[in-house]
Amino acid sequence: MLLAAAYKCANGQVNQKIFETVSNSARTKKVKIFATTMKTVSEREVKTEDVAKTRKIALDDKVEKYGLHPIAIGFFGGILDFNKMNFVIRRTFGFIKPQLEKDGFKQTEPGVYELRDWKEIRGWA
Repeated sequence: MLLAAAYKCANGQVNQKIFETVSNSARTKKVKIFATTMKTVSEREVKTEDVAKTRKIALDDKVEKYGLHPIAIGFFGGILDFNKMNFVIRRTFGFIKPQLEKDGFKQTEPGVYELRDWKEIRGWA
């Protein structure tokens, strides 16, 4: 079985290469695909339309575009690590920190916010 992670690059675009690689391998293997985003933040703010739109862009549209037939598709919250962002991205995302705190997300270490729901992830895996 092949497990593929779709992720957003620094410019906010979903990495296309993973879908190209998976589409080549998927012909002979079972594939599970997942993406991590700020989904849990949107869920806590009851922005269900944002969650659905992000999932469509990050996963569903790509699965269709590349003709994939995964046995499972996962869509989870990830980690937001300001320490690994370049200066421009860190400044762009800086406004999010107070909202994260307001929504109950705490730093697990300076500059790192854990947005994953491990129960949901384990249930999917």
